[in-house]
Amino acid sequence: MSKKLIPVFALVAIAVGLVGCISGAPTAPPHEEELQPLSPVTDVRVYFPGDQPSLTYNGQCPTTITFVGDITVSGPCTVTYKWVRSDGAQGPVQTEVFNGPGAAQVSDTWTLGGSGWSTTQWERIDILTPEPRQSNEAVFTLNCSP
Repeated sequence: MSKKLIPVFALVAIAVGLVGCISGAPTAPPHEEELQPLSPVTDVRVYFPGDQPSLTYNGQCPTTITFVGDITVSGPCTVTYKWVRSDGAQGPVQTEVFNGPGAAQVSDTWTLGGSGWSTTQWERIDILTPEPRQSNEAVFTLNCSP
């Protein structure tokens, strides 16, 4: 190859790279995570019985708050998850096996409070596998009678 052609090839390579940057076209290969298939977990949400998004309790304490969660998947898979609370407590890792698309309803309870105590707390579901994901935080306010 002629020494005169080497600078021309270098200029062409630089120009092609600049055109890619200017046009917004990718100039590097996609990241590994972009090549991964989408997770079969399509939705995870937490609420209170009766499909309530939040809860206020006024009454005698201690009391038990019940949380309901829906885990929805697009196809067969095994989902591992745990409940996480605003006070830092975490439940054990649990498993749901799905034979196809659908949803599973799960639940958890939290007993807390004392005479004259008031607080606002939350609980959520952390999906661990097949792909990490978090639900919304189901927020409740507790106003315990003296």
